[in-house]
Amino acid sequence: MPQQPEWYPEAEDAVRGGPVAQQPPWAAEVWRGPAQPYLNELPPRRNRRVDMGLVAFILVAAGFLAWQYTVSVEERALREHRATTFVYLPMEQPGGESAAMSLDDAERFAATYITSRDAGGSYVESSRAIAAAFGVTMRWDSAEDSTTACAPSDLEAPTVPLAFFCALEPYVIYLNADSPWMPAYLYEPDLIDTVKHELAHHAILLRCGDLEVWDVPDEGLTNSYAVQFLGADKGRLTDGLPSDSEYVVTEATDAYAQRVHEGDCG
Repeated sequence: MPQQPEWYPEAEDAVRGGPVAQQPPWAAEVWRGPAQPYLNELPPRRNRRVDMGLVAFILVAAGFLAWQYTVSVEERALREHRATTFVYLPMEQPGGESAAMSLDDAERFAATYITSRDAGGSYVESSRAIAAAFGVTMRWDSAEDSTTACAPSDLEAPTVPLAFFCALEPYVIYLNADSPWMPAYLYEPDLIDTVKHELAHHAILLRCGDLEVWDVPDEGLTNSYAVQFLGADKGRLTDGLPSDSEYVVTEATDAYAQRVHEGDCG
């Protein structure tokens, strides 16, 4: 038979602070062992959820402030660079430069080249690197005041060109300084696709000796060629175009671009 624990009524004096006689009978029975403090004598318990929430808030706030500081610095640098961007594309004299590689190799280079922003945040250097593979230079020009015979004739909004190319100067791509989207456009990845479109004109000219081939819109065919063989982004070239635009890519322009690439010019 298990041994019964011993009871020490006198311990109630230590716990309650008074003689046993002044306590009710049930209060006199206290287990032998170390005295346990009452709950109201325990130190207040901290709310760990509140603590962790506060820490998380501080971390998020610190991260947000750091991000805002970085963005403000980058935006300031971008504005400063935009003010001097024209210096980076001097009015280079056009010339019949020899290509750095064969046309097929230049097209493969353009299709696989990994573009990135340059030190000033623009895509100018990536565009120039791709153009250089074809032996083509880029230069600023005012389409409105240009002295070159390659200047486009349609300068009314919304058709003001961002860039232009012509057969008379096949190793030059002109970026239109008069465009309302310049120079901000230089900081968009769309610049790469625009340059690839103009380089597609260059490639078609070299393959066929003319810019207008087959019975399809030449700009649509050029877009198809740029997408298929120079790695241009079709969405950035054609999204938002009206259905009757000469730049629209169709199954026909895709098919004829393939034939032009194979040397079949009609």
